[in-house]
Amino acid sequence: MVKPPSQGRPSEQRQHPRFEVFASVELKRGDDTLVLAVKDISLGGIYVSADSHDVGALKIGSIHELHVFDALDASGPAVFRRAVVVRHTSEGVGLSWTGGGDGSLEKLVERLTKKGPPPQK
Repeated sequence: MVKPPSQGRPSEQRQHPRFEVFASVELKRGDDTLVLAVKDISLGGIYVSADSHDVGALKIGSIHELHVFDALDASGPAVFRRAVVVRHTSEGVGLSWTGGGDGSLEKLVERLTKKGPPPQK
């Protein structure tokens, strides 16, 4: 299993460990769809890279539809979940999953963490 990333404040206590994975997200924003790289994922939420996209329009508290998929195997099953924007940084956006799931997120996280962390640039 992959070690969770070391980012974050030392005093921070998380309910779910975060994992750096090589995955992508299609994020629905009105009529637009953004394709963003996943920086880390957990069973509690996801942090996506802003890349060159204007993610400032994703307001704190706004809810969005996400399709999360394995960036190395786009033919594999994607996970559809709703998530609420909980934080912005200069590098990306943190979202927290809303509602219950069908177990597909857990399966995707397990599959992605077995592959290891994303390749270094």
